[in-house]
Amino acid sequence: MILTKRQTERRGLGVYFLCDCSGSMSGERIALLNLALEKGFVRLQELAGQYPDLGIHLNAIRFASQARWHLQNLALEGPLVWPSIQDTGGLTCLGAALLLLAEQFRQQPAAERQLPPLILVLTDGKATDDVAAGLDRLLATPPGRHAQRFSIGIGEEVDHDMLLELVGQHRSRLTLTASSMELPELVRGYLETGLRQAGQLRQPA
Repeated sequence: MILTKRQTERRGLGVYFLCDCSGSMSGERIALLNLALEKGFVRLQELAGQYPDLGIHLNAIRFASQARWHLQNLALEGPLVWPSIQDTGGLTCLGAALLLLAEQFRQQPAAERQLPPLILVLTDGKATDDVAAGLDRLLATPPGRHAQRFSIGIGEEVDHDMLLELVGQHRSRLTLTASSMELPELVRGYLETGLRQAGQLRQPA
């Protein structure tokens, strides 16, 4: 594949969704999470035209009793479809998801043209494993430490303090919502904020 000059000059931007797929997310909540991320994909493609020098790659980790990759390193080029999460059940191992992401960052080669990633956590409950250990491991990596970290807590059972730890000093990057109906608009808003910030950070070649 021959890259154009513009493609070779792009600054890389990784977008990472961490999606709660535990038992409490079944039914309407997982359906609306899928809808929110499907619309988020569309919005990212619209926004990409405003930032032609950003090379955006999409990633998603799903977590319940275990954490695993749902989508990895998908280039934001051409028509994209969010691969819906169909099955839910089990615990809420957010710590395992953070460890999985930290390991990905640890293995990434240092890249001068890579911008700090955008991480968005979506969950409706209290983690059932060690989130602090996962977050410490994530923050021990340069991408994790400098990332734009956003959180959306859904419903009444969510652990506010835990999500606040995830976003650090940026309280505006945490939203608690009583209704999963608000997810599409919240996801869209955070993606717009994240890309706007990334656009401000990019440097000329």
